Amino acid sequence: MENNFTTVGKIGKPHGTSGAFNFSLHFEMASDELPPAFYVNSAKDILPYFPMEVNFKNDTSGFMFFEGIETKEQSAALANASLMIKEADFDKYFIREEEENFDGFEVEDKVLGNLGKVIETTDNTVQTVLSILVNGKEVMFPLVDAFVIKVDYTNQKLFLNLPEGLIEAYTQHNEERDED
Repeated sequence: MENNFTTVGKIGKPHGTSGAFNFSLHFEMASDELPPAFYVNSAKDILPYFPMEVNFKNDTSGFMFFEGIETKEQSAALANASLMIKEADFDKYFIREEEENFDGFEVEDKVLGNLGKVIETTDNTVQTVLSILVNGKEVMFPLVDAFVIKVDYTNQKLFLNLPEGLIEAYTQHNEERDED
C-alpha cells in the first residue's frame, strides 16, 4: 500500500546543542497528542522520525527532539526540511483550516503548462481567488473544485484545468489596453 504524505510544517535551525531543532507548523494541532512519527524527505526516501519531546512557543512553533537525533550537527542536517505526516492521519492530529494560503505555489495548467507562482491568495465569503503573474500581467481566477485536478502540498504545486481563454482574456486584453 502506497503512503500519501502531506506537509504540515518545516524544520528550522538547531535549538541548543543536544539535538533539538526549531520548527513551525502550517496548521494548529487538534489536541496535545503528537503524531507517532513525522516523515522527512531524504536524498533517497521519505524517512520516519519519532518525536520524543516538544516544547511549543505558541500554537504553531517551538522546538522538538526526535529519537536518535542527539547532536547539533544531526539536527542541522534536517534544517529546512519539510515535516510531513501520513495524509490518513491528518484529521486526527491537525485542524484543517477553511482558508488556505497558496502564496508561492507553482500553478500548472493542463493545457498551457507552467503559469508561474501564486502571488496572492484572497479568500472572500464566496470563494478563494488566486492571483498569478503571466508575462508580467496579473491574472486572477477563482479556485473552485471544477478547476482543480490536484493540490500537491509537499511540493507546493497546484495542477489545474482552467477554462479555455481565461489566461488569454487577461493577457491579450491588457496588451491591447497597453497599446492605447
